[in-house]
Amino acid sequence: MAYSVTSSFIAESRGSAPNVVRSFTFGGSDYTDHVMQWPRISRRWDEIQPKTITIKLANGDQAFNFIQADKTKLEGQAVLSMGFDAETIELFAGTVRKVAYNNEICSLTIVDKFQQLSERIVGKSDDPVSYTSSNYLPSDLAWYAVTSYGGYSNVKSTSNVDIDYAAFETWAAVFSGDSVLMQARWTGQKVTEILKKISRQTHSAIFIKESKLTFHRFSLADTNISSLGPDQIHNMQLSFATDDITNRQYVALLYSVTSDYHTATIVAAVTPSVNSFGLKENLIKDDTLWYVDSASAINLAERLLLSNAAPDDHINITAGLVGLPRLIGETITVGDAFHSINQSYRILEHSIDMDKGITQFGIDRTQLFGGFILNTSSLDSTADVLS
Repeated sequence: MAYSVTSSFIAESRGSAPNVVRSFTFGGSDYTDHVMQWPRISRRWDEIQPKTITIKLANGDQAFNFIQADKTKLEGQAVLSMGFDAETIELFAGTVRKVAYNNEICSLTIVDKFQQLSERIVGKSDDPVSYTSSNYLPSDLAWYAVTSYGGYSNVKSTSNVDIDYAAFETWAAVFSGDSVLMQARWTGQKVTEILKKISRQTHSAIFIKESKLTFHRFSLADTNISSLGPDQIHNMQLSFATDDITNRQYVALLYSVTSDYHTATIVAAVTPSVNSFGLKENLIKDDTLWYVDSASAINLAERLLLSNAAPDDHINITAGLVGLPRLIGETITVGDAFHSINQSYRILEHSIDMDKGITQFGIDRTQLFGGFILNTSSLDSTADVLS
């Protein structure tokens, strides 16, 4: 899931005085020299909604007056990139949704690819789209939503211009290998809402990477591991809270459309966590997307318990451009002697201030299962099925 960059790019990002290159193109034309202020670009692993940024441009030469003359130009692709010397990576791309002129300044508000999916609905209350005649992998339901109804390309190869197909195939293989099966009935939900439901009920990350929708279900530390130490960290904040704990998880399943209720619920718990922190329960229940068997529901319940049964360290780090080539989902090793930290974390939030050359990370270990605190034998994994 990493950016494809050279070793010299990585080395430059870790240098003390890198030669930074930034670019802005719109409609295929380069307007880098018109940029007055570069934006901050940030993403979260579970933030499935359109992301907007605003870029301020000098318009003394009336370079952007053509948009007022022909408003169809708003649909032109706007791309912001950043890097070193001749090598850059695409940080944000989308279409212009708002133009504001103020004397000789033109501000463009740009929205990313999630916008299209937030404007398309699947089914209606009087004419639902039903996936109940068979059982489906969660990845199949996501594919139908974004291609058949969201308007994204349905090309099943890496040439797909809208979907990171290599990541999608890996994601789908996880559910196929575990025989995780669902059904769905959509009655007017937006495609982004459907993706949020799938993300929540499969504990998956769905986000935009280099203008493509990408899908991931994290497990062990990946092979693309970077590190941060005292020389790179400008500031670090560490917190943890018992509010984040869930130690008894319920998942409702087998929804009956005709009877309008779920015919079963599974429950799994982590007894040592209950004994240490008290009972903290959570229920996953949805009448538009549901699991069709207890094994699939238990798969989710135990995964959520592995993530949430104990307070986890949440760390926010501010650094320089060492974070530029990093992506959500990557594993990063942090060394901080003051807090006695020297271990790996998952990047779940990422922000780049293109103007100041500052990156920020939100990292934790809730989706880094290779290093989980409670052993899986602590799970009451012979989960009860409640009817």
